Amino acid sequence: MASRYVLGRQALRRVLEKLPKTAKAKLQASMTQSANELADLQRSRAPEKDGTLKASIRVEPFTKGGIGALVKAGGPTTTKPVRKGQSATYDYAMAQELGTQDMLANPFFFPSYRQSKTKIKRRASKAVRLAVEEAKK
Repeated sequence: MASRYVLGRQALRRVLEKLPKTAKAKLQASMTQSANELADLQRSRAPEKDGTLKASIRVEPFTKGGIGALVKAGGPTTTKPVRKGQSATYDYAMAQELGTQDMLANPFFFPSYRQSKTKIKRRASKAVRLAVEEAKK
């Protein structure tokens, strides 16, 4: 039995697929704006030792071509060896966010998201509503 959340998500996907290109472009612009604002907030909260972690926070488009944007932190620039001489590595963006056995967590990513989540959802809902109204005309 599918949950209401999944059914609502599938219905939303069907509506979004039927939207004209101009409405999709406006919705994408809204989502990109929210993602950029979230990334800016995360950069302002990220610990700054040498600036690498802040520089690693970025906004990327969906790889599958959908509407939206991804906010990511970390990656190759923040990946370090666990110990010198070992091949195992860790991403210190994750270590900062979640902590390690030797270091307390210094979260910057998810607290920023939780603070912004309502605003992001509200903006997305408004953009979808306006896009659907525009598509009906």
